[in-house]
Amino acid sequence: MQSENEKKKDKSIEKLLKKIKPKKDIEVNLYKLEKLCNDGDVVIVPGKVLGNGEVTKKLIVYALGFSKPAKEKIILAGGKALKLKELKEKVKGMKIIK
Repeated sequence: MQSENEKKKDKSIEKLLKKIKPKKDIEVNLYKLEKLCNDGDVVIVPGKVLGNGEVTKKLIVYALGFSKPAKEKIILAGGKALKLKELKEKVKGMKIIK
């Protein structure tokens, strides 16, 4: 059974996901993440991350999906490439990039 605190976290994530309205037609390339993000940022992409460009920053990226090159480049830079459904709680300062 979930505690009250866990239920609140689940509801806040549900609200966040409803607000950003994930869509399969949104595509973001790595060069955009490199330009808009700082080292250590937690980023939400409500679509797919594509591998055009390079990423040198250690990012934690949540997205609906990743191309194979995008996922590899994020991990090689020391970051994490995670599915949006793996997002468990809101992180202060998290960026949403479309």
